[in-house]
Amino acid sequence: MGNLSRRRSGVGAATQMLGVIGDPIAHSLSPRLQAKMLRHWGLDACYLAFRVAAGDLAAALGGMRALGIRGLNVTAPHKRAVIDHLDALEGDARDLRAVNAVRLDAERGLLHGTNTDARGLELALRAAGRERPWNRSSRFAGSAWILGAGGAGRAAVLALARLGFKRIHILARREGQASDVVKNLASRVPVAELRAGVLPRTGGPSGLARLRLPTDDPDLVVQATSCGLGAQARLSPWPDGLALPARAAALDLVYGALPTPFLKQAKAAPWQADGLSMLVWQGALALQYFLDAPLPSVRTARGWERSLRRAAVADSAATGL
Repeated sequence: MGNLSRRRSGVGAATQMLGVIGDPIAHSLSPRLQAKMLRHWGLDACYLAFRVAAGDLAAALGGMRALGIRGLNVTAPHKRAVIDHLDALEGDARDLRAVNAVRLDAERGLLHGTNTDARGLELALRAAGRERPWNRSSRFAGSAWILGAGGAGRAAVLALARLGFKRIHILARREGQASDVVKNLASRVPVAELRAGVLPRTGGPSGLARLRLPTDDPDLVVQATSCGLGAQARLSPWPDGLALPARAAALDLVYGALPTPFLKQAKAAPWQADGLSMLVWQGALALQYFLDAPLPSVRTARGWERSLRRAAVADSAATGL
């Protein structure tokens, strides 16, 4: 942690500014998470959420340089557009062509971007430990379906490939989107089979036929679209009337106080989880990127996750949602 002094008392001239930008952003638990991590490590920094509309992105990044904001997390809808305003891409951002963390090199006035989503998901699934039913031996293996071909879907491909899944199928409403993911990542991920498929809009036999997938059921289904958030809070990409594979574990990368629509559909799954654990781990990786903070232990990360869950439930009760 040589990049930042330890916190003394209150906010002073040496306090570093961090934050998250997106639209919408009011739902984000990142400020609460980062506040916990900053207190835990005793770092002299503060973290705020900023609603930035798409047309204001360039101005926001210019303000980051001008004000000396040390680091910004980036969420929808800016993860791809932000690349045009950066001086360099690092780590997984080069493969994913999506950025969720930007740091300022204050000495040279340069903005660097990386992506902590893939590694965050990988760490979250490893932390699941013995709970994971898809780990039928001592290693990750088997097959996975990923619903959605956007930035989160691409990050999920990297994470699951690194964990050892041998067959990964990307399903999107438009097959061309899924095919683009396969084309861009096939040479970069160590999997035996990476295929694109169509996510049907309707259930029943016709919907199942449109999946056009091998007959073997997946061990894990990952919901990686924006369904469950904001204006899509009541939506799931999985069509009603089409049963999820019986033995598949279910993971929704969206998080909230209540089960997401997708997880309600997957209530019979042998294991299910939302994206809160991934949020914790990708946030810890972002703080490491910004300030050289250490990564937490699994026990500490789970404590933060439980605290955030209670906060989300309390917020939901207060707003009547």
